[in-house]
Formats: sequence, structure tokens, C-alpha cells
Amino acid sequence: MTFNSFKDCLKMFGFALANEGGYDVEDLKKKHDDLLKSLLGEPQEKNEVMAAYEFTWGSIISYKDPRGGVCSINVIWV
Repeated sequence: MTFNSFKDCLKMFGFALANEGGYDVEDLKKKHDDLLKSLLGEPQEKNEVMAAYEFTWGSIISYKDPRGGVCSINVIWV
């Protein structure tokens, strides 16, 4: 889990699901995308590195960092 704050207020948290059978960033990204799609439906924006769901309070993003080789689900609010 990751937590980010700004001026002593929590603004974002991120997490990754466990990936059974070894670490493959593409498989993990698919697992994140599938989870969010089952819970939230089709994302408003999608490309090869992210799937984003926008809300009035903020956003939920499945993100893959191609250079860092990691991916996570991030919840960000304003």
C-alpha cells in the first residue's frame, strides 16, 4: 500500500493485488483492470498504461509504469 498526503491531508492511496505464480506486470495489470471493470463497469478513459474511472470526488486508476515495471490501483480525491 502507498499513501500520499498534501498539507497534512490524505489525498491518495494505492495498492496492488497479489499475483500468484510469480510476478508478471502484464498479468497483474489485467487482474487490476478486470477487478475494477467488474465493480465499476467500463472505464471513462483507457490506454496501454491506465484505465481511469472519474467521479465528482476524484478518480480510481489502474496504472502500469512501463519503465518501473510496477502496477497498482490508485484512489485519488480532491
